[in-house]
Amino acid sequence: MIKNYTSQVPPDRSISHIERSLVAHGAKNIMMVYDPKGHLSGMAFIISIRGKDMPFMLRAELERVETKLKKAVRKPRDGTLKKIRLEAERTA
Repeated sequence: MIKNYTSQVPPDRSISHIERSLVAHGAKNIMMVYDPKGHLSGMAFIISIRGKDMPFMLRAELERVETKLKKAVRKPRDGTLKKIRLEAERTA
């Protein structure tokens, strides 16, 4: 199971928070990466470490999170799968 996965915070607010935190820690060239369906699939950025620019990629892994959350549901009710997808977007 994914620890502390429930959230009511919209994905765009979490993304903004992560971006501000990256900038506060010296990140530059922050880029959002989207999948063909328009969902955020990651954030790429550069941070200078010991004078060298180092690239990093934070992947969202939306499909993996959704699969993990679906496994936790034994008998889904109407709308459960849609709710799981939304929760996966907030979590990933």
